[in-house]
Amino acid sequence: MVRGGSEEGKIGGNFEKKLQKYSELLERDVKGVGEFFSNLGYSEAAKKFIENKIEGRLLPGLTTDHLIRMGVNIVGDQLRIMEVRIRSGLIYVLRVVKNSPAGS
Repeated sequence: MVRGGSEEGKIGGNFEKKLQKYSELLERDVKGVGEFFSNLGYSEAAKKFIENKIEGRLLPGLTTDHLIRMGVNIVGDQLRIMEVRIRSGLIYVLRVVKNSPAGS
């Protein structure tokens, strides 16, 4: 295990970057969500997100069944998209907790 101030700073900074990335994803409109997934290399899935009007705020509720009904049938793509969904869902939960009376 590597210890030291510089490594811990990198880990913290990386976490903050990812946190920001997924937080911004929740704010995106339909086109922005499509662009996000297209930039990850899922251009076909990105088209499906746009066709089905999936905006960022809807991602935490996305299921594999939704992906199948949208026509995203490649299991690897489904799993990677669900990973993004889980991360964006975590950000959503963190926002709710932060904004709740107990979190302030």
